[in-house]
Amino acid sequence: MFASSDLNACAALVERGDPTRFLAVMAAPVQARQVLFALFAFNLEVARAPWVTQQQMLAEMRLQWWCDALDEIAAQKPVRRHEVVTPLAALIDSQAAVLLRDLVTARRWDIYDEPFKNDAEFAHYIDCTSGHLLVVATGILGRSDPQVVRDFAFSTGLSNWFQAVPQLLAQKRHPLLELTSESVRDLAEQGLKRLAMARSNRSSISSKSGAALLCGWQTESYLKEAFHHPERVLSGLQGPRPFVSKAQLLLQAATGRQSTWVMALRPPARRPRLAWAPRAARWVPATPASLLARAWPTAPWLKPSNDTMYIKTGIFGRPTTKVHLGQAWRIEFPYRNIREEWMWTKG
Repeated sequence: MFASSDLNACAALVERGDPTRFLAVMAAPVQARQVLFALFAFNLEVARAPWVTQQQMLAEMRLQWWCDALDEIAAQKPVRRHEVVTPLAALIDSQAAVLLRDLVTARRWDIYDEPFKNDAEFAHYIDCTSGHLLVVATGILGRSDPQVVRDFAFSTGLSNWFQAVPQLLAQKRHPLLELTSESVRDLAEQGLKRLAMARSNRSSISSKSGAALLCGWQTESYLKEAFHHPERVLSGLQGPRPFVSKAQLLLQAATGRQSTWVMALRPPARRPRLAWAPRAARWVPATPASLLARAWPTAPWLKPSNDTMYIKTGIFGRPTTKVHLGQAWRIEFPYRNIREEWMWTKG
């Protein structure tokens, strides 16, 4: 679609400036990466344009440069050569270029230290900076409902905004209308409600388009933390532990759930008793049938059939296939019946 050097440059930009989205893109299917790297590199360049200089006029000129580039794409004119603009022009159409131009225009708020006038202006800023980006991304990748994507994007954008509040306050900006616990809790509740609405309509997002939504795999964790501990928004949200966060992302990619939504890991309502499999190095739920199978592995009633009980090996089981993802490996684990797993354990 475009030169590999441009794709590598976009990937390097995202890796250095937006490591969270970089991990999400690397967990997405290979076919979606060139689209996501180009769009996220564009978003990164526009987002940091107002902050690279303290002179407001220079910041306005930087954003205007991106507006002019998008106008060239929308008018289908020859596009200026640039490591991000060139691949972007090969991906988007005129309608998408107009949406991205509105994104750039919304970023002008970052230049000045004026607060948001009301809730509607704040919601419009989040919708333009987060919603437009994901609507364009999902539209390129496949079928999607823009309203469902905007609900999900609003929650993701609000989560990212909460994480940026301490830095904005250090820059003497006014990120929120009110810096009170009640106001923060109300915003977090609004984000959680829109996230639930998006998940309830997940069927309107195709599997290919859903790859763009992997970037919000931590959204629920941050919004819940902001809801239960609103005072942390001012000092800095802790977020999930790095290992747990990456495990969530890898789990969604390995199971294919990244094609729709990234669900937070929740413990089961009733925890089953656990039995230790000596050489398999993993825990599995213990049932009377499984315990009997381990004590008597040659029992005739254990022959494979449609009625055989199956257990999933989980993330600590024995992998049978590895799928290359460019710079990462996805390990796939099968379902195995009890007798096969026990015989393998015995060697």
